[in-house]
Amino acid sequence: MAQWNEQLDAGVVANLTQEEQIAIRKCFAQTIFFGDSMTQAIASYGFLDSSNVLYQRSATIDVLQNKVDELVGLLPKRVVIFTGLNDCHRYSSLEEYKSDYQKLLQDIKAKLPDVSIVVSSLLPPSDTLKASRPDLARSNDFDKVLRTLCKEQGVTYLDSLWIVRQSNYLTDGIHMNRSFYRIWFRYFFATLQKN
Repeated sequence: MAQWNEQLDAGVVANLTQEEQIAIRKCFAQTIFFGDSMTQAIASYGFLDSSNVLYQRSATIDVLQNKVDELVGLLPKRVVIFTGLNDCHRYSSLEEYKSDYQKLLQDIKAKLPDVSIVVSSLLPPSDTLKASRPDLARSNDFDKVLRTLCKEQGVTYLDSLWIVRQSNYLTDGIHMNRSFYRIWFRYFFATLQKN
């Protein structure tokens, strides 16, 4: 992790090697990444094929609930939920957010009882955007709820917050560049190899 932090701090993150790309594609061959535009980027940037990604741009957790049957039809062995800041805008209540997220997790578990579920951190907005959007500035509170919920539901929480640097943001202050995803995949892959 130290070398990844050094690369992130320097703003120079090496491309995935051919060996890393092969290993990642093999590791996630039966994985579906499920979410919004944060998930879409995985295919858009070419890390995995679009067949490994099920997303709806601007989706909130209650919207993703309507896509669970589509997810089930893909017969994944692992589901990775990676969403952005849409929920911070959609939900005024953390309790309602937690309740809807819990329903989503329980529905996936009920319909895919043998699936492994991983939830990636809810990433914050850029500092500039946070200053002008108080709804998005609550992202840390939402992520704490998410972390607690994953523990309660026996779901793996992938802490990705340490990867975020201001230089990772695209101009919208929400979405991440390729450098973020390069480290995210390296970290995720390494985490799975340990377990």
